[in-house]
Amino acid sequence: MTQHQMMNLCTSLKSVNDSGVLTVPLQSKGGISAMELTCRATTGAGGSASYGLLASITKIEISNVHGQSVLNLSATELYNIMTLKYREKPQLSEGTGAGAVQVVKLPIDFGIRGLDTFGLDMSKYPDCLLKIYYTLHINAGDGFSTLSFEADVDARISENQQPPYYQGLIRLAEAWHGTTSIQNPHRINLKNTAKAVGAYLYGFLSGTADNALVKNVALVIPSTGQKMLSASFSDFQERRRPLSGSIIASWLCLWAAPGLFGEATLSPLGAPELSVELEELVADGAVKLFLEEVLAS
Repeated sequence: MTQHQMMNLCTSLKSVNDSGVLTVPLQSKGGISAMELTCRATTGAGGSASYGLLASITKIEISNVHGQSVLNLSATELYNIMTLKYREKPQLSEGTGAGAVQVVKLPIDFGIRGLDTFGLDMSKYPDCLLKIYYTLHINAGDGFSTLSFEADVDARISENQQPPYYQGLIRLAEAWHGTTSIQNPHRINLKNTAKAVGAYLYGFLSGTADNALVKNVALVIPSTGQKMLSASFSDFQERRRPLSGSIIASWLCLWAAPGLFGEATLSPLGAPELSVELEELVADGAVKLFLEEVLAS
């Protein structure tokens, strides 16, 4: 197995506009098993009570000109899913006082944390760019200071950019999105799920409690009719609540494959199709389903 080490890819990459994209070219050789972004912005003279840094980072994207996409999520989606997955919140400091430096860390795993058996093989994903999209609200009374957004990028990479020997790449992506209506069940049918290793659900409607929007959730194998899991929305939230004790409103971890945390050999779903059934109580809520899946090395 190729040895890996933590390396800094860039430090204090500063914005030249208050709304735009910071771009980091990734290495052309070797492999990356994990990355961590650290983003910062400074509040204005009157502080920033209404605007947080996490929501100001609108998208994190890793892709190339050859049409290969590795990641395309908002910072909030990435942050919440990583919190659900590992039950530990990454650093998030959103001080509202004048001149406070807000900080958020965004981990990106291409495999199993702590192991280098899966990752992003740069020979198979050439010319990749990491893009950080952001929009800062600039206001001296309630907002950020102009041109204060910046980012650091660290990565766990193969030593001397040697060719890695990965079993594959674990990719996190949005699998479905839509709206709720008053129905039971609402079936979300997903195909090509044999290599799935994780599932996460988001359901939101302003002013509506989680369990009053979507009451029950079930994970079903269509070919057999087997219900792998079935519980209330709030019960799923309680099953994998962060170690800090508080659930993440509107979010839940639906399923994690055995071995996803390195405790055993990773065992993907194996079923070519998967259905998520929702008992929906309110119309016009937003629902998103995210899957982690293993892509061939």
